[in-house]
Amino acid sequence: MTVTAAPAIADLSRFIPDLRSRRRESVLSELVDAAASSGAVRAQRALLDIMKLRERYAPAAVVHDAAVQGARSLSVVRPFLALGRSTRGVEWAGGDDGVVHLVALALAPAEWNEERFHALIARANGLVRLQRDRQRLIAGGSDAVLAALLRESGS
Repeated sequence: MTVTAAPAIADLSRFIPDLRSRRRESVLSELVDAAASSGAVRAQRALLDIMKLRERYAPAAVVHDAAVQGARSLSVVRPFLALGRSTRGVEWAGGDDGVVHLVALALAPAEWNEERFHALIARANGLVRLQRDRQRLIAGGSDAVLAALLRESGS
């Protein structure tokens, strides 16, 4: 089995600076679209159905202004880590007032063991763990500032 390096979020193509949607399921769809566009997902609809079902029974972890969702699936051909920002906020149960402003997505191939998958989820959590980082990501700024912040977060 080939070992695939973990994806680097500092690549701004994995950062969606302005999520169009305000609802949880639509945001998940935007993030899965980004994964499919990058070639990380082969069965986009199947993955989205799995994530919606998972969200119903085991909701994404919510940390203040951010939600972190992950999936390990046969639909995923290579690891993918993305972050989306909504300045208006996304309706997400569990957030402050039910709204989050950042959504991180970590996807891994089914053959990854739990340890590798959990390490990827931990990287996604690391992006939004610190309040100052969340505030800087929500506030935005130039691409250079965002890239530097994402690199600082260890991604």
